[in-house]
Amino acid sequence: MFKYSKVALGIATCFALTGCLEVEDNDDSKKLAEQVEQQNSIIQEQLDLAKQQHEITQAPITLTGKVVSVSEGASASDATISVLVDGQWRESGSVDEQGQFSVAKLPAGHEVLVKVASASDAFVTRYFAVSTPYSTITREESFDLLDLEVSAGYTKEFTVQESGTGEGLKALSIWAADIVADDTMVGNRRPRDAYLEQMTKEYSQKAVFNEEKSVYQITLAKDLPSALLYQADINADKIADYRPEFAPFNFDAETMTLVSADNVTDTDNFYLEPVKQQAYKLALTVLNSDGNVIEVDRIVAQGNDMGAKFATLNAETMQYELDAKYFGQLTLQIPSFIKGDVVFNGSTVNIQSYDEQNGSYGVEINGNYNRVDLVDNTLNLVVKVTDNLVEETSVSVLNTKGMRTAEDHAAIYFNVPVAVEADSIEVQKNQDVTISSEDGLTTVVAQPVTVAVSTSTDLNNTRLKISPDAPLEVGRSYSIKLNKVQNLASGETESIGYSTGYTFVQTDSDFSLDSIVADNDNFRKNGKLILTKNSAGQSSSDTQSYNPTYLFMPINFANVEHFSIQYTGYTENGEQYDLNRDVTVVEDGRINTWNTDVARVHQLANNEQIVYPHNYTELNPGTTLTNGNYLRVRTDVYYLGDNTSTSTNDITFAYKLQLKGDKTIKTGTLTLPIQ
Repeated sequence: MFKYSKVALGIATCFALTGCLEVEDNDDSKKLAEQVEQQNSIIQEQLDLAKQQHEITQAPITLTGKVVSVSEGASASDATISVLVDGQWRESGSVDEQGQFSVAKLPAGHEVLVKVASASDAFVTRYFAVSTPYSTITREESFDLLDLEVSAGYTKEFTVQESGTGEGLKALSIWAADIVADDTMVGNRRPRDAYLEQMTKEYSQKAVFNEEKSVYQITLAKDLPSALLYQADINADKIADYRPEFAPFNFDAETMTLVSADNVTDTDNFYLEPVKQQAYKLALTVLNSDGNVIEVDRIVAQGNDMGAKFATLNAETMQYELDAKYFGQLTLQIPSFIKGDVVFNGSTVNIQSYDEQNGSYGVEINGNYNRVDLVDNTLNLVVKVTDNLVEETSVSVLNTKGMRTAEDHAAIYFNVPVAVEADSIEVQKNQDVTISSEDGLTTVVAQPVTVAVSTSTDLNNTRLKISPDAPLEVGRSYSIKLNKVQNLASGETESIGYSTGYTFVQTDSDFSLDSIVADNDNFRKNGKLILTKNSAGQSSSDTQSYNPTYLFMPINFANVEHFSIQYTGYTENGEQYDLNRDVTVVEDGRINTWNTDVARVHQLANNEQIVYPHNYTELNPGTTLTNGNYLRVRTDVYYLGDNTSTSTNDITFAYKLQLKGDKTIKTGTLTLPIQ
């Protein structure tokens, strides 16, 4: 039963009292009845209005959009729309003759899943994950999803074999990454990822193994390729059991990519390597600066997943021994320590990849790299630590670790134990951008800001950890300044004036060629205005605008060693033209800032006025991309319109891509439509 609000009841009471006052001295019974009826009618109207406003407040959003088939000969005319809201499906009817649809009475600020299906199976059922906008108004609000693309389907058959043995892997969980995340879901990363993961498990296309044919079979969209993923952690022990052949990976990843979207139609045979545990005996000898064997306070093993955390001293051999059992890499830390009047400086040992051909490990000791043979399943290492007298030892920085992802921490390693006061640390963001829009005017303020952090020390007080109190912004740089520290070896407070320089923050996801978008920043998508009104409610100009075309990419190159492109041509209104320009995006694991820059994307109407009080370089207000920071790459192509069904506009480039830890250089050609 509808519950009337206190405001509505108050209005009703007010009208009732007013009615009584107006008819108090009226003895005409007929007139009295008419006036009472009139007042009751007014009261009912107010109550009905209150009820209507309450219902709108609970579900004010109307989703609109258009279902478009991208497959020749496959019609979307019989498309049906369903919406999943709070775990319940709402059957919302069919599209009209133009493919348009409308779904009313949806809650604001909710994740919903839009299902587009064909009664005749003319196209593959597709799902679109959407976050409805927040609303504080008491009237219905329309939210346009624009074009929801669907495609005819086909059955892909493929095999998965174990690398080396060729044994068929028949029991893998494999699915398509075909749940489309609308731009509205990008802003809040954690809830978005959790929701998409849940929806993918329930509604994505799943592969089934056909025993008769000895192949996996899965239904995919023919003209909207999607990547295939698989469950890498088969036995649910939080460690991957199979990894992609010749590709970098995370050992604790539950899900991995079997094939990317750009290669899904070209490959039918896939190979996975079993993830092997590293298991051997480690024997470490520690020498002082004179070459004499010494004891240390402790040796910490970081990443020894199934083994001990600390190495133990063998009193007979004077070697520190450790049963190494891990996946990936192993790091040994010898913290700085004091014995008598001597300070022994800390050391770091990184044990890297194992080369099965020559039976050796890559080992880095205090920055010096060598390969060390595994003999009788024992890895023998020697580390020399430097030393100084306590009174002669001043604080110095041995090594640093920057904050490279949004939720990363920084670390500074010292030669002696230290204590640091919180006010001695300053973490600065190079440019904090705030954007506000009102009455047709958008103000962009960009200036450096100080970031709140928490600090702690460990490794015998020789490592300072600096953790931001809130996630960092991807696409921005951060620096750390340390003014003074207390030298616990000497008891003195020292001013060191140390600065780490700026570290560029990227996302923690892997780079994908599928994420590259060619956009002309013309305030349109598929030839239609993205925003039809500015912040003052004034209608946007429908005049076509032309701007330079750029390639936009998410800032997630942490796993990339080299990435370069060569533009070879472009199409303008159906006419093809040659183009020859080389651009190196990533070289030696670093983003090449000569050919790229970070662009701030923020969608605005084309009649919105923009002001930059602090000389902020540039805002991209007219792209199809979700608001945020992107790596932008020049194309030197100007005045291309949107790629539409009636006008072909695209750009073509060849690429070379090498991932870190992989000697293979992947090459290919991409043609991207202009957005």
